[in-house]
Amino acid sequence: MLNQCGDRDEAELAEAAERGHALYEQALKTVLEPDENGHTVAIHPDTGDYLVALDWTKAWQTLRGRHADGLIMTLTIGEQTRNHHHCRMFCSEHVTHHR
Repeated sequence: MLNQCGDRDEAELAEAAERGHALYEQALKTVLEPDENGHTVAIHPDTGDYLVALDWTKAWQTLRGRHADGLIMTLTIGEQTRNHHHCRMFCSEHVTHHR
């Protein structure tokens, strides 16, 4: 993976992605699916806070307003690939560092 997250290394990104996936699978999946399928959930892995929106930009921006620090992972609710989840978290962190 190409690392454009400032001081974040690949191991740190992978660990945060694992925590985000675990939160989704263990706590959010049964709450959000199937009613929110196709929408986006933004997850702040450090706190477990999350937000659902129609698209990843709105979800990320709104949750970033609540949590100025840390990674935010976004994913489409429903069936998705693991690489897609990680990529969205990576992009969110990249945007944060370059505001």
